[in-house]
Amino acid sequence: MFEDKDQRRIEEIIQKRFGLAPEGIKTALPPILQEEKLFWACTSTQSFFVLAFVDQAGRSKIEELVTKNYFPFPGLINDKSDITAAIELEASKNIYIKDCIVSNMFSLRLKEDSTVVLENHKQTIKTNELGEYEYVLQLAYIVSFGKEINPANLFDYLDGLIAYSIELWKSNRAGGNQNE
Repeated sequence: MFEDKDQRRIEEIIQKRFGLAPEGIKTALPPILQEEKLFWACTSTQSFFVLAFVDQAGRSKIEELVTKNYFPFPGLINDKSDITAAIELEASKNIYIKDCIVSNMFSLRLKEDSTVVLENHKQTIKTNELGEYEYVLQLAYIVSFGKEINPANLFDYLDGLIAYSIELWKSNRAGGNQNE
């Protein structure tokens, strides 16, 4: 899945963007990023990459699914053309989806060259293997591969997506977010 150098690169991006952020910026971050212990998980396929920040309960669910050889985020992403989803993205950059609830269908139909941030995303799906399965992604960064975005430049896009989300949170905090 990932080589050690990829894990180190992800850790460097997380540390640069979140760990070394000035206190004024840290207070604008979502609650999951203000936790004393930061849990994150990542996964990738030939079509996409996901970096998710979760609490301890979320981490336990992910570990359980991975141990059973399941995708760690059931129902989140569909990259097949014959299955519908709540949201379809293609060549869409810096998409931000907050407080979304999706039940009994895939959340994202992810086509090529897209970057998306999910915050406080609740997913419920019924599968033959897991029965009804529900979880919340407190924060996830998702990047799909295509002609423009590929594994060689993934981390540039991931870093840019994280920077975009931080700027968004800073501006929402400064301007007073109506959703909070």
